Amino acid sequence: MGTRSINEVDIWTGIISPDRDDMPAPEASAVLRWAFNDDAKSRMEELANRNGQGELSDSEREELEAYVNVGQVIGILQAKARLSLKHSNGNGTT
Repeated sequence: MGTRSINEVDIWTGIISPDRDDMPAPEASAVLRWAFNDDAKSRMEELANRNGQGELSDSEREELEAYVNVGQVIGILQAKARLSLKHSNGNGTT
């Protein structure tokens, strides 16, 4: 059996437990409103395009990875929020 290294997102997943529906409804609703602003979206698109062309510096690659990691953690939190709202008779969709 091989071993794999874990990253920050794996650690956050263990802390957040997205499969548990224990997030209070007001917090869940707030989390579902979280999103990158337009400047961040533009920057991520620029970095992703340049990455696809093999044109990123090391610091830009780290920046792109940071955006990806933050996006994954937001996704994990939003999954938990949807599940929590679903089980609290809330909407759970946004």
